[in-house]
Amino acid sequence: MADLFLVVDAGGSQTKIIYQTPDADEPEYFLMPPEVETISQEQFDRYQERIGWLGSPSPQQQAWFVVDEQLWTVGAFASEFDPQDRLHEKKYENALYKVLAAVGVVVQKLKMERRKISMHLALLLPWQELSDRAAFEQQLHSLLDGFAFRGQSLKVKLKSFLCRPEGGGLAATRARQQGMEWFQEQRLVVLLFGHRNTSALYFEYGQFKSGDSPLYGFSQLIDLLVARYSVLDKQALLLALVKAMQDARTEHGSRARMYEAATHGRNQYNSIRYPSWHSSRALCELVSVRDKTLRETEIDALASAVEAALDEYWERLEAWILRVVPSGLDEVIISGGAALLLEPKLRSFFSDSNRAHPFDGELVWDADLKQQMEKTFSWRFSNDDYLTARFADAYGLFDQMLSSAEAK
Repeated sequence: MADLFLVVDAGGSQTKIIYQTPDADEPEYFLMPPEVETISQEQFDRYQERIGWLGSPSPQQQAWFVVDEQLWTVGAFASEFDPQDRLHEKKYENALYKVLAAVGVVVQKLKMERRKISMHLALLLPWQELSDRAAFEQQLHSLLDGFAFRGQSLKVKLKSFLCRPEGGGLAATRARQQGMEWFQEQRLVVLLFGHRNTSALYFEYGQFKSGDSPLYGFSQLIDLLVARYSVLDKQALLLALVKAMQDARTEHGSRARMYEAATHGRNQYNSIRYPSWHSSRALCELVSVRDKTLRETEIDALASAVEAALDEYWERLEAWILRVVPSGLDEVIISGGAALLLEPKLRSFFSDSNRAHPFDGELVWDADLKQQMEKTFSWRFSNDDYLTARFADAYGLFDQMLSSAEAK
């Protein structure tokens, strides 16, 4: 029996981690910022001398390790050292160091004192990088053989490694939910909208047929918006857009209540719509000018920039969807953090009966995992659609990894 089961989804906006030990009843999760940066011992020592003695940060907040005589910082701690923008680098290389950080954080969170640990690991990669999984696994074995996380020496034996394309966890979930016989009778597509990539996986009667994962993620929308309106903090802009959409969902009803309404009439399923960007509190808080007249002008400019950028971004995505999604589908599974912001446009697109090949199948959001994930992670806040959308793929993969490990 392994000491640890771990899933890592090395996303462009945050790294999603799900873990469980054999004696735990349910898995747990945490998020880490995506930054990864190597620094010198001198840089680290200067930081410690300057402010390192203040407080007692958690392993998750101050993640660093030494491997092959190189010091790496990951997540929030890496941001202290002016990290490079690695959004356009291959995910699998940076994922190596995110996995080591995740292992170290879990070991110290759970106070696992043993130096030698055995682990089952599962990882999500973009479809185009799936061919790199062998190189990833080989290098990971070497790195796990001996590293020191925050001064604690660790040696991890990789008992199994499961690597799936982004969206693969959602597809596996639907096959388990509905049964393999059902899966083998369906033509379905998984669409995953992330911060760095958008991913599409097409399955025809149980057989995987094609995949795609271009760099059409949410970061492109942010870049389009910044080109129209000067915003210093891209992360704050991203969070404001998400918060505005969450507020709109709260106003018009949760997705669960919308689903109940939809069972009495499919058109009601499209009731969710975009907020008034001009009056969105989350967006207005980004405008810092105090003069009333100037402030109104700035708010109008920002709202107009959001609308224009969103329309241009959707044009790109719509062309991509038309290219990769075949006609005659039985089901489309949609998830990913950016899907929250795109939901009105996605619903409108798939309900458009005037298209050359209209879609008359079922739209399934987050593989119907919301209630199960709420129960597993004891989510108690009212608006957790964003967390569900971001974790659903990793959660589905975690379940698949457990089933595979138990079968051996």
